[in-house]
Parts: sequence; C-alpha cells; structure tokens
Amino acid sequence: MNNDEASEQLQIAVQNQQHGPGKIAKLAQDGFDLNYSPLPQHPVFLAIAFHHFNIVNALIDHGLRFDHRDPQHHNASLIQRLRSQRDFFEGFVNSPDHKESRSIIKRRLQGTLQAIEKYNRLVAAGTIAPIEDPPEQTNAELADQLEEKLKDIPGMQEAMQALLNNLRNES
Repeated sequence: MNNDEASEQLQIAVQNQQHGPGKIAKLAQDGFDLNYSPLPQHPVFLAIAFHHFNIVNALIDHGLRFDHRDPQHHNASLIQRLRSQRDFFEGFVNSPDHKESRSIIKRRLQGTLQAIEKYNRLVAAGTIAPIEDPPEQTNAELADQLEEKLKDIPGMQEAMQALLNNLRNES
C-alpha cells in the first residue's frame, strides 16, 4: 500500500470510533508514517471535530507528532486544539443546562485530558520541545489589521469605520 492509499485508510479510520484504533495500529505496524497527510488538514483534526478522543490517543500512542497545525482553526497546533476542547468540555460539565449528557461530556473530557497529559509527559521527559502557539489576538488587534489592509481601498475607510469601532469596543 502506498502513502496515499494508507492516508486514505487513515482518513476513514479517524471517523470510526469503534474500529479506528485497530486500523491505526495496523497502519503503524505496516510502517505507514501517521504524520504523513497529503491534505492541508491532518486527519487528527477530523477526529477532534467528531470528539473521537480514543482515536486521537491511538494516533499519539503510535507516534503522531504534536506540531501539526489545523488550518480550519487559525492554524492552531494539535495541543492548542486539545486544550481548547478541554476548556469547552469543562464548561459543559459544570453547566446545569447539560445534565442529561454529562456522562458523555465527562468521557470526552477524560480522553482530552489523556492526550494533553501524554503531551506534558513527552515535554517533561525532553522527548519533544514544547509547542509555542501565538497568543490569540483580541478584537482590537484584528480591527487594527483590517483597518490597515482596507485603508487604501477608495470609499472603504468610512464604510468600515463603524464596524471597526464596534470591534474595538468589544475588546
């Protein structure tokens, strides 16, 4: 099986929470580099979107690097996406509005925490370097960048000024 075929198999595996970890182990055993992806977005981010954290952990266990970037989420690193998911799930666990699904959310949170802990252990052991993500930009910073890009377009300055002021006021 060539890399593109194996990559296609990986793309399918990350969508199958039940059989995916076994398929991932088989791909790794057959020598496929799980870090290879011909697509701009690595399949691990699809697993995160589906909340398949057993898949994420299987990928990490079989050598997935943490430096992959998600173009669908402002080029965030894998660890940044996991931390974002952790914060999201922790908010739901503590929310009185989600009592009926609390066990599912706790299970997803547990999987997220396992992946983050694996990252922390690898960094502490010196196996990998910490991933440095840029700080998230505030609305005011984004407004300044937008204003700079639009200032030379005729008539755009006035039309965008109200929107930019609103963005700055929200920060």
